[in-house]
Amino acid sequence: SLQKASNLSDVANISQARSNINAAAAETKVVSDNFITTLAAGNVNGTATEPATGGITRTVTDTGNNISVTGNALLIAAGTTSYTTTGVSWGPVARASFSRLEISFQIGVQGKVALVGFLHAPGLTGTFTGLQFNSNSTITVQSNGATVATLAAWVASTQYTLRIDVLAAGANLYIRGGAFGAAFKYIGGGATGTAANIYAIVSSYNAENVQVSSVNFISGDVVTPLLTAPDRTIEMAGRRYMRSWLAQVAKIREGATEQAHILFLGDSWVLSTANKLREVARAKYGNAGSGFLPFGPAQANHDSSTIARTGTWTDDNQTANSRGVNAGHISSTDSGTPAKLAFSATFTDGAIHYCKQSGGGSFRYRVDGGGWQSTISTDAAAAFGSATAGLTGLSNASHAIEIEIVSGGAGVILTGFLAIADVSGAVVSYLGNGGLTAAKVTALDATIWQAGLAAINPSLLVVLLGTNDHSNNVLPATFGASLTSIATRSRNALPLVDILFLSPFNNGLAGKTYTVAEYDNQMQDVAALQSAGFVSGYRHVPSYTDGNSRGLFYNTSHPENPGYRLLSSLVNRFLSDD
Repeated sequence: SLQKASNLSDVANISQARSNINAAAAETKVVSDNFITTLAAGNVNGTATEPATGGITRTVTDTGNNISVTGNALLIAAGTTSYTTTGVSWGPVARASFSRLEISFQIGVQGKVALVGFLHAPGLTGTFTGLQFNSNSTITVQSNGATVATLAAWVASTQYTLRIDVLAAGANLYIRGGAFGAAFKYIGGGATGTAANIYAIVSSYNAENVQVSSVNFISGDVVTPLLTAPDRTIEMAGRRYMRSWLAQVAKIREGATEQAHILFLGDSWVLSTANKLREVARAKYGNAGSGFLPFGPAQANHDSSTIARTGTWTDDNQTANSRGVNAGHISSTDSGTPAKLAFSATFTDGAIHYCKQSGGGSFRYRVDGGGWQSTISTDAAAAFGSATAGLTGLSNASHAIEIEIVSGGAGVILTGFLAIADVSGAVVSYLGNGGLTAAKVTALDATIWQAGLAAINPSLLVVLLGTNDHSNNVLPATFGASLTSIATRSRNALPLVDILFLSPFNNGLAGKTYTVAEYDNQMQDVAALQSAGFVSGYRHVPSYTDGNSRGLFYNTSHPENPGYRLLSSLVNRFLSDD
């Protein structure tokens, strides 16, 4: 059944496969432009589409004399920093006469701005549906003038095709090409917009070397709206993308000395969810160490390990200068007391994670009350650092670590401790931070963030966010864009890392602008586009009132222990190799 199939793949792609079959069986190009005849700049306006179907001509606005036809493509050499002065439109085409619009194109220079899609009126102004390519290399998806999603970075000189299924009211949008893959992927849509006529447009604000290879208005037996949009009832999707995790547990099952490492990144929901999943994972695969212990902001009980602070420490929490992967770190200039950290963790191989900065101070450390290791200076250009001397090749046991500030300078920045045992088993690490939103993660320095994630080196990254985005009335499309950025950064750091997006339950927060369902939907869409897994906590507990009556909630925004147990069990079921 479609419901069962969705546990292994996202319904949007299943529906798209059906759409491709139907479209191939019966479709007609109402208007088609393949740019056959070469035309110099200044000579394109008013020329007929090729082949000449539908009686449509090209309407060109070209203040800078930048638009020509060459090499079977429309070429926009440059823009003039205005959407209305450099572009081409095709129309009018009656909305009732076709089912979808497809435009194939590429943009030659990174970080430039352009529009590809359609308007409801002639010229280059009006209510827009389509893609806006931005200077920060993201893509904004718009439907009838409203932003519905933001996509990951586009790549210059990459061939993309935008498909818009035009409905009686509204539209559904898809893209293919480059990192989006060879098949069309659903990227958003809307249910408003009923104008009788459609005008396809390609407009350059300042984009250079925009090449349009085809524009097609197509009618025929195409997919219906019910099948084009993702199925919002599925509970889990994308298990086939858990390749690194499943490979690691397969090797463990076969007796190899391997670690299957899950890293949870998110808000206050993460700690208890990670701790409960750790119990199950260790019982199934063995104990391969405590994992990553974050030092800041206020470190909670992680794998029965607490971090004792003495002296003066400062928490940097969720600022643009926060250095931890979870948007937190601690720092100290207290060499007088001196400031110290003391904690225990199970490992054979450990690493202290810190960050360098100009004028940074120094620290030293020791294991199990032994001699101090050589002092580590953090005085350098801003960068991630890892200290491992004397922390590797130890016995597989709980070891006591002490870290002491030697010189203050501009401060010693510490982010956490990685504790891995060189034995077969599971590692479940926690990087939670109360109040965290997706945008606060993407506001961090990308280079340092990626280096920190790479040093932790998980097999699987579980992203559990959304409650605070909902609480703070973050635009759902912005939430989706931030999730996309997290996925992009994660794959930049670790190309083989699996990513699982885990949505929270509904909550009891009143008076919010958006529903939790809207954030859940964004997470599902991003997961499908980013070849990531998706587990919906929301669809398992869609009602706070119902969940609370069953004893799943501690307060209006946090589960009780049984709730966290339920959430971790969903992840366990999704990842199980049984």
